[in-house]
This record gives sequence, C-alpha cells and structure tokens, in this order.
Amino acid sequence: MIPYLSKNERIKLAKTYSFSGGQIENIVRKYTVDNILNGTDPTIETVHPYCQTEFLYKNEQPRKIGFIR
Repeated sequence: MIPYLSKNERIKLAKTYSFSGGQIENIVRKYTVDNILNGTDPTIETVHPYCQTEFLYKNEQPRKIGFIR
C-alpha cells in the first residue's frame, strides 16, 4: 500500500511491525495527507513515526479495550 518504498524497505517494515489491516490503512492515510500537504514522497524514515503511533502496546503497557468488569 506504500508504493514509494522499495521492496526491501517494505519487508523491513513488515518484519519490524505487526499491524492489522486497519492500522496499515491509518498509516497510509497519514502519509497520504503528508504527501498532499507537503508535496513530498514518504521515505522509510518518515513512515516509522506513523507506525509508532499505531502501536496497541506503548511502553510495554497494554491498553484496555472494550468493557471492564
């Protein structure tokens, strides 16, 4: 979904992060908006921060999702 990255860069991202389809779409939306606003193509260095914002577990602490009893 990120054609600007090389095959090796895409493989590196896939090995580094484990995202759901929805999270990948969020990352793609973020880089698309950045591209529209700034006119720059994303690089592996600019995609990493987008990926960081999509972690379900930040700082090794799981976030609670759903109802708590």
